[in-house]
Amino acid sequence: MGIEIKVDDLKFEINLVLALEEFSRGKAGEPDYLPSQLEEDAVHHFLKDGQRSYKITGPIPLVTKKDHEAPLAEVTIIEPTHSIDEKGLHTRGRYKINRLLPAGEEYNAKHEPK
Repeated sequence: MGIEIKVDDLKFEINLVLALEEFSRGKAGEPDYLPSQLEEDAVHHFLKDGQRSYKITGPIPLVTKKDHEAPLAEVTIIEPTHSIDEKGLHTRGRYKINRLLPAGEEYNAKHEPK
C-alpha cells in the first residue's frame, strides 16, 4: 500500500504505513514478518523489496499485509536505508513500537485515538 512513482527504470514507492507479513512460526525474527510479540518501546528490523520511502519525522501505523484497515501499533521508522544485491533493490531499517493500538481503534492523522 503506497503511492508508486515510476520514471524510466526507476520505481519508487512512498508508504504511509509499515505493512509486514503476519507472524509465522519458523519465520519469527525475519525482518519482513511481524515479531511473535508486540511490545511498546521494542525496536525491530524490517526489510521490504523495492525502493521505498517512509515518514521518519513522526509515527505511522504498523499493519499486516492482509489487513491495512486494522493497525496493530503506532511505530516510528528509524535508520531506513536502501541496498541492492543479486535479488534486487531493498529498503531495510529499524522501527520502534511507540504504542499498541486496541483492536477496532481507528488511527487518524493526528495520531490520537478516536
